[in-house]
Amino acid sequence: MSGLSLQEIDQFAMRFAERSAVWPVLEAAGFSRKDLPTWNVATAAEFWHEVSARLAGGAVPDGRWRLSAAALERFPDSAVFAAGAGAAGARVVASWDVARAAWPLPDRFVERPATVEEIRDLLTVTGAGPVGVIGMGGAGKSTIARALLHDDEIRDRFLDGVTWIANSDRDVTTVQTRVLAAFGDLQPVWEVTDGRERLRALLAGRRCLIVLDDVSEAAVVDGFPRIAGVRLLVTSRNRQVLPTATPSAWSARSTSPLPGSYSPPTRSGPFAGSAGTATGVGTVRGAGGGARDLRGAGPGVLGLRRNR
Repeated sequence: MSGLSLQEIDQFAMRFAERSAVWPVLEAAGFSRKDLPTWNVATAAEFWHEVSARLAGGAVPDGRWRLSAAALERFPDSAVFAAGAGAAGARVVASWDVARAAWPLPDRFVERPATVEEIRDLLTVTGAGPVGVIGMGGAGKSTIARALLHDDEIRDRFLDGVTWIANSDRDVTTVQTRVLAAFGDLQPVWEVTDGRERLRALLAGRRCLIVLDDVSEAAVVDGFPRIAGVRLLVTSRNRQVLPTATPSAWSARSTSPLPGSYSPPTRSGPFAGSAGTATGVGTVRGAGGGARDLRGAGPGVLGLRRNR
């Protein structure tokens, strides 16, 4: 169950600011008399926050979308209500099967359940925003992301689907357009700010995973709003592409290769150990977890590096 987004609460508070207008739209959305909140509030926004809480608690099945549809009948010029009602009528779930077929596990894939588990713990549906996998080229970043794509617990967690955007260093509006299309909005994006608002309206209340593979510019990650239940899995060679406020920690080092990554032949002599197998893998924890960034991976990233 999901409540209203802040943008939707603002819109309902503006359009339905009087008690006489509120009851008909709530009843049309399926609220029973016993579920209707009282009007003992200082502002209309406070009332609609209470409505949002009741929707999140399951007062009305698919209540957010039914409420948007009822509101759209009264205010057909509202883009916010139209987005919510569109989700109600044709809610597109980006297919896990399609994504998995497009991005299969490597033939030489070696399972690393501890690594996947650590990142899985970060990709909670109660959180929002990005989790990063950072490392030099060939360190196995994309392979780890594929392992998570094929993880059934992750699939069951993000029931509204997944989309994978490869080589995500392209124009921000292009990335936004592709993600919007994956979830049913086929109109192109021309301005980044418009793309952010359309993503917010379309994805609010959903539980979905967006993989941005091989990001080189912070603007790409910044092009996505923070929405509870919508997570970004970002792979990059540069930790600066991620917001510094993302929770972080660092796990123990390992000399075994990352899942599916290339493990070169063992060398002997003075150059032994320089072949470059991946040896650092880390997960990120939230504030208050007591973890510190000890390896230079920065807040909000899972760090990968190679021996020298």
